[in-house]
Amino acid sequence: MLQQSPAGVSVSSAGWVLLGLTLELSVPVTALTESDPGFSLCGQCFYRQTPPPGLSGGDGALLTPLCHRLPGGRSFATLYHPSCDAAVYSGFHVSQGWGAVEEGTENHEEEPRGVVGEDGEVQRLPQVMTPALLRGTKDEPQHFADSPFHQWDLRVSELVQSSVLAQCGSKGGQLYILTGATGLWPGGDEVGGCEVGVLWTAVCCAGPEGQGGFSVGLVRETGGHEERVVRLKDLEDIIGVTELFSEGCTGANMDSEGDIVSLLSEATVRTAAEGPGLMEESEVGDTEQFIPPSDDSESLSSESDTESSNSTLVYILTSSVSLLTAPLGPVVSTVASIPGQVNYVLQEDLSILFTLPGDTLAVFYNMASDLVSGSGSAISLIYDVGEMCLSIGYSITAPLVGTLLSSCQDGVTGLGTLAGDGVGIFEGLLDNVWWASRAVGDQAWEQGGGATLHHIIAYVTSLSLSFKGMASLYVSPHPDDFRSLLALVAAEFSPCPPRTLTEDPPASLSLRSRPSLVLGALGGDVVSGASAIGWYLASQGKRIGLDAKQQSQVWQWLSFVENELSPASCAVIFPLLGVTGVDKKLQQSSHAEMMRILKVLDKTLEPRTFLVGESLTLADIAVATAALLPFKYALEPSDRKALANVTRWFLTCVNQPQFIKVLGQVTLCEKMMPIKPKSSTPAIQSATAASAAKACVSAEAARAAKACVSAEAAQGKPKTEAQLKKEAKIREKLEKFQKKKEMEEKKQQEKKLAPVTEKKAKPEKKELGVVSYDVPTPPGEKKDVLTPLPDSYSPQYVEAAWYTWWERQGFFKPEYGRKSISEPNPRGVFMMCIPPPNVTGSLHLGHALTNAIQDCLTRWHRMRGETTLWNPGCDHAGIATQVVVEKKLMRERGMSRHDLGRDQFIQEVWKWKNEKGDRIYHQLKKLGSSLDWDRACFTMDPKLSYAVQEAFIRLHEDGVIYRSKRLVNWSCTLNSAISDIEVDKKELTGRTLLPVPGYTDKVEFGVLISFSYQIEGSDEEVIVATTRIETMLGDTAVAVHPADPRYQHLKGKMVLHPFCDRKMPIVFDDFVDVNFGTGAVKITPAHDQNDYEVGNRHNLPFINILDDNGLLINVPPPFLGMKRFEARKAVLQALKDRGQFKEIKDNPMVVPVCSRSKDIVEPLLKPQWYVDCADMAKQAADAVRDGSLKIIPDHHLKTWFNWMDNIRDWCISRQLWWGHRIPAYFVTINDPSVKPGEDMDGHYWVSGRTEEEARQKAAQRFNVSTDKIALRQDEDVLDTWFSSGIFPFSIFGWPNETQDLSVFYPGTLLETGHDILFFWVARMVMMGLKLTGKLPFKEVYLHAVVRDAHGRKMSKSLGNVIDPLDVITGISLEGLYAQLNDSNLEPVEVEKAKQGQKCDYPAGIPECGTDALRFALCAYTSQGRDINLDVNRILGYRHFCNKLWNAVKFAMRTLGDGFVPSEKAQLCGDESVSDRWIVSRLCSAVAQCNAGFQAYDFPAITTAIYNFWLYELCDVYLESVKPVLSRAEEDSETQRQAVVCRQTLYTCLETGLRLLAPIMPFVGEELYQRLPQRPTQESSPSIHVMTYPEAVEFCWHSEEADRQMDFVMTVVRTIRSLRADYNLTKTRADCYLQCVDSETVSLVERYRLLIQTLSLSQTVQPVPHAGVVPEGCAVAIASDRCTVNLMLKGLIDLEKEVAKLTVKKAELEKQMEKLRDKMEKSDYRQKVPVKVQESDAEKLRQSQAELDKVVEAIDNFKKMM
Repeated sequence: MLQQSPAGVSVSSAGWVLLGLTLELSVPVTALTESDPGFSLCGQCFYRQTPPPGLSGGDGALLTPLCHRLPGGRSFATLYHPSCDAAVYSGFHVSQGWGAVEEGTENHEEEPRGVVGEDGEVQRLPQVMTPALLRGTKDEPQHFADSPFHQWDLRVSELVQSSVLAQCGSKGGQLYILTGATGLWPGGDEVGGCEVGVLWTAVCCAGPEGQGGFSVGLVRETGGHEERVVRLKDLEDIIGVTELFSEGCTGANMDSEGDIVSLLSEATVRTAAEGPGLMEESEVGDTEQFIPPSDDSESLSSESDTESSNSTLVYILTSSVSLLTAPLGPVVSTVASIPGQVNYVLQEDLSILFTLPGDTLAVFYNMASDLVSGSGSAISLIYDVGEMCLSIGYSITAPLVGTLLSSCQDGVTGLGTLAGDGVGIFEGLLDNVWWASRAVGDQAWEQGGGATLHHIIAYVTSLSLSFKGMASLYVSPHPDDFRSLLALVAAEFSPCPPRTLTEDPPASLSLRSRPSLVLGALGGDVVSGASAIGWYLASQGKRIGLDAKQQSQVWQWLSFVENELSPASCAVIFPLLGVTGVDKKLQQSSHAEMMRILKVLDKTLEPRTFLVGESLTLADIAVATAALLPFKYALEPSDRKALANVTRWFLTCVNQPQFIKVLGQVTLCEKMMPIKPKSSTPAIQSATAASAAKACVSAEAARAAKACVSAEAAQGKPKTEAQLKKEAKIREKLEKFQKKKEMEEKKQQEKKLAPVTEKKAKPEKKELGVVSYDVPTPPGEKKDVLTPLPDSYSPQYVEAAWYTWWERQGFFKPEYGRKSISEPNPRGVFMMCIPPPNVTGSLHLGHALTNAIQDCLTRWHRMRGETTLWNPGCDHAGIATQVVVEKKLMRERGMSRHDLGRDQFIQEVWKWKNEKGDRIYHQLKKLGSSLDWDRACFTMDPKLSYAVQEAFIRLHEDGVIYRSKRLVNWSCTLNSAISDIEVDKKELTGRTLLPVPGYTDKVEFGVLISFSYQIEGSDEEVIVATTRIETMLGDTAVAVHPADPRYQHLKGKMVLHPFCDRKMPIVFDDFVDVNFGTGAVKITPAHDQNDYEVGNRHNLPFINILDDNGLLINVPPPFLGMKRFEARKAVLQALKDRGQFKEIKDNPMVVPVCSRSKDIVEPLLKPQWYVDCADMAKQAADAVRDGSLKIIPDHHLKTWFNWMDNIRDWCISRQLWWGHRIPAYFVTINDPSVKPGEDMDGHYWVSGRTEEEARQKAAQRFNVSTDKIALRQDEDVLDTWFSSGIFPFSIFGWPNETQDLSVFYPGTLLETGHDILFFWVARMVMMGLKLTGKLPFKEVYLHAVVRDAHGRKMSKSLGNVIDPLDVITGISLEGLYAQLNDSNLEPVEVEKAKQGQKCDYPAGIPECGTDALRFALCAYTSQGRDINLDVNRILGYRHFCNKLWNAVKFAMRTLGDGFVPSEKAQLCGDESVSDRWIVSRLCSAVAQCNAGFQAYDFPAITTAIYNFWLYELCDVYLESVKPVLSRAEEDSETQRQAVVCRQTLYTCLETGLRLLAPIMPFVGEELYQRLPQRPTQESSPSIHVMTYPEAVEFCWHSEEADRQMDFVMTVVRTIRSLRADYNLTKTRADCYLQCVDSETVSLVERYRLLIQTLSLSQTVQPVPHAGVVPEGCAVAIASDRCTVNLMLKGLIDLEKEVAKLTVKKAELEKQMEKLRDKMEKSDYRQKVPVKVQESDAEKLRQSQAELDKVVEAIDNFKKMM
């Protein structure tokens, strides 16, 4: 039981962990008072002359106080533990008289350091050295070097000397040092032994009266090599002592303590970085032998104050002087002390001389050890040897000679004693020589030859074994043997790749083909065949699929390679390589077959990154190597364009490091042509080509593989009948080929003799160029629109100068066009605030989607005439910003935020914000965002900060905000609570090793560990299971279900904790799942949310076993102080040792990971501030239920109600420095009548706008005067989402009544991503209703989340986070790499991201422009949950912009310079059928766009605009009006038609540009400014302040015109199809349209010119149903009303076409026969995947349809013949 006294140290009731015993104050100060003055000084070593209390065990043993003295005379005290044979506690006092020497003592200390005092003089400082704690018996203690505490003391000395001493000296303070070790248990092994646990030191600088001192602690954990600097209070918590220094360390204050902790931390890092210090240089001279105490309890020991210097030069000079003076010292000392020695020998005997040889030879041992370990430096070796020899010689001879002389002086009376002692000395000398030489030899052998020889033997043995077991892979040396390449690439994925050999294998192996894999030594098993070898090697690298299903799919792809892709590829490539002859017709058909197979592959890869699963497998390796030859030699750019997905996948594969190592950089084919032979010998080429030809097993490949010669025939074996038939076929084909070759040579000769005619060079296809705007235009001035338009669209030209002009004109401000924003607007008000992006960095494509949608909506509302405001802003992003800036500080300056201090760190964050914030706003402007920049807000601005403070105070005063201790998401790396949105849920399917910050090795997760608890008083046990075995140290109960019959007899029983004396009840609770595991659950209330609730229901103890850094506390040794995941292993092993471990098995689970630090999130009990959300959530849910608030799309309603109806209170405090500091103050009252408060008691917390206001509140609450109130403001800051929650009204100046607040609040719309529906949207609604009584907006539109083309979330570490500016302007792959190098990513993450970028963007990102990016983002925005955005597809919308560009340029030429548009868009009644149709389509587009904006259906808007411009205006109308405009001057009628046509064309262009302006603002403005203006629109300076087209204005939609035009386009498409079938690319043919009735004939007559123009026909003639169509026509049915007859007679060579079609017919029939044979196999349905079956069925259907068309065409041609 604890006893306390004013002079004692208060200890916790749990007992002192130092020795594991109950404490008792049994060693008063007076007991230490003895006559010896040095002994009395030992009492002063303790603070206030109060030593630590003695310890009393069951046998009554006490710690024995011992006194020691340093050579300089300074005394220090230790407490000796008799059971453990160790001094376990020491006290050391450095007073103001530093450097003073006790009277009668000799000072051997170094020259002390200096500190400048208040008078300006330098005061001498002594060398501080904490005494080593000694280990040994009381009578014969071991040498100090054996002490496990020695290095710790030296390390503490070094740190105190470097940092603490000067600080305390400047304050004029008294320095006290206490050192101890937790974990020393008395009583032997049955209690735990006397093993050392945590080493610790407490330092107190007690300042004089009126001046503050400080205190600090140092801790090193079990088995560790690094110390931590902690505050004294934390140290007391660690070792279980409530007060180390009696009644506190006088004058110490928190600020000084924080400063010294930072200072000492710097010293710790610095000294650790500078290399080995005292801790590793334990010199013998530091401390002498521990002398047992005499009867008066005093023992003197001599400890040298010589401290190893960190300077080598100083050390050498000092040692040299010592060596020079060493010879005189022993002689003088011996002569002077002869009388005393004689007297001492007679009184105390010569026992001390027995130890001299041991000590001297110990020096020899230490020096020799240093000599061996430091053999790298020759100078050091020479010096050490010399010093060792001299010092040992002098040290041995001088004392011995002196002793002999003194003994001789004693005369005859001492001869007998001297002789006996001499024999003893000699005996000890021999013994110690043998001991030292053996130790040195052992160490030399261990560090030198022995270890080296051992490693050599081990290496040679392992090399021999590995060589003996290494597999050999025989491959072809030909660089294009795709089968060998498959094996080589698969080998790169193997952890133990085989040796690769290209030479001929030994004849004993009988290898008949390559590749072949020989396992083990020669004569081992042989694996043949590329697929089998690939499977064997890839399986070692885990590249054959994750499960049986995936492995089956891999096998299917291997079959696809062998049976389909390889034969087709060989048939195309082998002629090019010269393996077979060139048959053009055969090559064409083979090429078509290869393209057909690759298109099937292309369709499969459309939604996928890899063929099987989400990572590269053997399937990708096999198919990619089989496709290698086509991509290198056959697939031209046009082919690759048709195979976009295959090309993307192929480039992804071959850019993998393993592929690059085997293949190098793959160059793609530009033009298919014969390949020159490689530099290898013809023999190798022939052999390898013949080998490769054997892979071609299809009919096409059989025709191509003439060089295939079987191995059996080559060896003289008799040929089978099948082989003979095969060779006969080959000979037959060779003969045909030879004849054909002769015919071709004959034709070539004829051509050479014919006259040469020059061919017209084909015009090169122009790539989209880059044109810049070079006209000098000051920022804000209007762009020059008088210069001619460039030939093609260029984003750089179009987007230049417009945005700054829009800004200066004030188009984006709600005040534009009106006197005041308060002026009523009949069109209404539209207000939307931007979801403020984080200030932590640049925007990515997800932000670009948000801003593209919001800007489109804003521009649409503005063009509709509404008072429109889109308010910008930026979020301070508390955790993210602090992490980024801390990383930046550490990377650039090597400093932490603690090194800077809070105020300076916040200044650094502001500096960083001012740099990055501008980039974010620049990106928004580059995206064309029409934000009112004059109203831009930052959440840390004074206006918003004041609103945040006011919101907190009001909610706190209303009781909505309160303080409580609950479980929070805790990041041990960040040392802060984090919100749910900052926790990533990582799903595991089973055992998985994950990296965790602060751990070298990965940590195991995804396993379920079962163990047992023993029932008290019986042999019965209860088995429980957990995924976090370390948490069992905090278990306080076991829970079972009340209805579980297995445990009914255990009611009221207790279970015993295996590692402490804790008894835990068995509780019965309904939350337990009877069917899960054993039906018994361990309960850890302080570290699990479910257990927390169980603990509250059953009033269980809450034991927190983790501190803020993830170290174990409140647990028994040896787990105390362990890191949490190291304790996981230790607890598991301890359970196994006790026999209570049962099993471990895989367990699917979700691991919470901090998105910022990647640390594993821990549930931890922490006092935090909470918001009571129950009432606010109910109001928010009711607002949606009654229709006051609308959420779009409505499938998010279920999520909304689930959150609102089951909401939990919101934790709003964060342990950060960057953010809004909580305006709450803890009250301390200097009045004994008022009970002191605790941190958890909300009654002692007040909030206030100022500290004075808070003081007044506190005084009023406690009814005391303000001078008795002391306040401490909370260090924490508010959650970032708190300031974001009031963003819709804080930006307008709330709580002040402002004009903006009255006009624009509540807002109209909130548009954001659905992933923050709860974290931001719900909180805005709740806080808006609570603080303003109004909803913050009327509608919420939630867009989808943007992912990359592979469906992955945007992540910097994956390299798929793309800056929108890079898509707009384009960027090379090297540029993407440079951005990663400048980021805050770790080096490992940078390399991973680079690999991802190289796979996705091997050629970089092309320039797409802002308009194309915005249009693509809107086109992708369906009302789903995710968008898989392929950046390369955005380029297609740049081509669309070019189409717009060319259309307007053509129209401007057509309209002419003198064209004047009518006052408004209207019909005159003279429009042609084409005019009426295009106007009808325009009206339809207008209606669809407005409906799309109102319904937030952005794909409908983009589709309507795209179809109108591209397919209706450009493809149809512009082509149809060309004949009209070309003959406009023929007569008055044609002139009138041309005038009407021009007006219609202008209406379409002008209206079409206004339709697309909200989505494509730059190209819309550029082209609109080039068009002539209507007289009524001259006052509109920009397209963006014009009216948006509405259906009321454009009401000329005609279903009749649409229906008729649909018929016309059907006929046109049918004619075009026939022309393509018969290759009439340039020839115009007569067309006869056979109609079923007169109405159709009339319709064709009316549209005949249009049909003729669009179908490129020579003439178009309607034919009645009974009419006769001329012979020689190809026939196709356009519809049930019309049949197309295209005249072919006289235009084509009928016989040639019939022959060509006959060949094609035969090929199709053969393909279909092969496919049917495959599908009719008995096991086809069972073994072939469903997708492959569907693909085969589709192939068969397409082939049948193609065959039917070919047969029909042959019949038609035969009829013509």
